[in-house]
Amino acid sequence: MLDNPKEPYSNKVADRNDHIKRILSSEKRCRWNLRMGREPFHRLCALIKDRDLLRDTRNCNVEEQLMRFLHIFGHNVRHRVLEGRYYRSLETISRQFNEVLDAIVKLYKVLIADHGETIHNGKVQIQVTDDPRFSPYFKDCLGAFDGTHIIASVPENETIKFRSGRSNKITQNILVACSFNLRFTYILAGWEGTAHDQYFLDDARHRLNAFVIPHGK
Repeated sequence: MLDNPKEPYSNKVADRNDHIKRILSSEKRCRWNLRMGREPFHRLCALIKDRDLLRDTRNCNVEEQLMRFLHIFGHNVRHRVLEGRYYRSLETISRQFNEVLDAIVKLYKVLIADHGETIHNGKVQIQVTDDPRFSPYFKDCLGAFDGTHIIASVPENETIKFRSGRSNKITQNILVACSFNLRFTYILAGWEGTAHDQYFLDDARHRLNAFVIPHGK
């Protein structure tokens, strides 16, 4: 009988660190792997640390945890894909993915502008009032909102209602609003890709945390 060939020796810690350095040393590689540039990535890491949402562990810092999360999230790949690249167990990858996800969700109120301040007070922003290109043409405009489709992973028996007619892909419809200073003020996700925009908007306006449009705006 032939003996099973031995795997070549690999310094897993060094290989993992080299992989991380290669990504973070190149703007192009960073954008490709993490779907964001180096500066926004480091700012996000700092924000998570400053608010004590994640901490370095004995063997894994916040940067690596966030990198793995962004790779999985941005490329829609299984955890096993990263197992051999980062030399981490599936249990570690899965657990830390959920921990990073919880941290990102908690940043909602930090990253999304207060809807009450930007919409409920009904004040048109200076980006409109002080610019002759927009004033008085947009004198009653508080911002902009639109829907966009994002690839979704759903159970097989629900694929029909999530299949977008535009691209024939499985998507979820997301409603996003932003102010004229380019700050997001409202996000609602989860509607099926086949949902009509009007149904989506009606749902947003009648929820507990509703998307409110002041009268006359």
